[in-house]
Amino acid sequence: MTTIATQGLKGLLCGIRLTDIYEQLKLQGRKPEETEQALLEAIRGGAKSLDDLLLADFYLGFQDIFEVHTEMQAQMKAFDNLIGLHPELSEFKEYCFDLFFVQALATLGEEADAYMESPAWQKIEQQTVGRGTEALNLFMYLTEANESDLSPSLDDYLDGFILDEDLDYQDDAEIYEEMMANRDWLDLTYVEMVAKTEALEEDTAMPQIFTPAFCFFKSPEKSNINIMACLQSGGHRKRNTAVSAMLQFFYHGETCINQEFGAFLA
Repeated sequence: MTTIATQGLKGLLCGIRLTDIYEQLKLQGRKPEETEQALLEAIRGGAKSLDDLLLADFYLGFQDIFEVHTEMQAQMKAFDNLIGLHPELSEFKEYCFDLFFVQALATLGEEADAYMESPAWQKIEQQTVGRGTEALNLFMYLTEANESDLSPSLDDYLDGFILDEDLDYQDDAEIYEEMMANRDWLDLTYVEMVAKTEALEEDTAMPQIFTPAFCFFKSPEKSNINIMACLQSGGHRKRNTAVSAMLQFFYHGETCINQEFGAFLA
């Protein structure tokens, strides 16, 4: 079962793996194209991240949730059990929950609207308060961009989505103030941009997605360059690379970068 949610998860796990190998090889200072080639050669030579088997196990387990369970409450319990078995993903738990939520809603299909009026949905809403990240808004935006055949951009996301009076995100606008005020940071190099966003992110209302969103929107149509540049940018390298890769895969699909990077999840 391949969906945009499982594609996004594949990107997240692929980004984690590439960061682990990158740090083993000590590739700092390379150009993105050189980084990509060095990673490919290492993987072809048998290089593995420390958690290859665990990441693959989580990926398969995530897919199994929706093969085994049809009721959302049971799916959420199965997800919590699965993520609990994978402490290596603790810092990515809320991003994984975002992807779970997208997939769980997608499995409802045409019944989604009716389900959201039910007591069962009210219970789920109560149980999920405070869970997940602002990546959910990004997922909705990227889904719309795909359906409308539009190229995503930070300006369009903020002005055409978050601030669109015809949509329901006006209440969320204030948490994007720092992103709106500093959108010109996209004109900096990756290294300069990451230094500025990470210095500010903890003072924002969206620290988990603030820097990764800037990384994604820096070059959303150039997946290879985007992911390799994230690796080279320092800072919170693993998170920035993994979450940017998650967004790249969610938007473009799993063929957006060399398939050898994600083959361990096949």
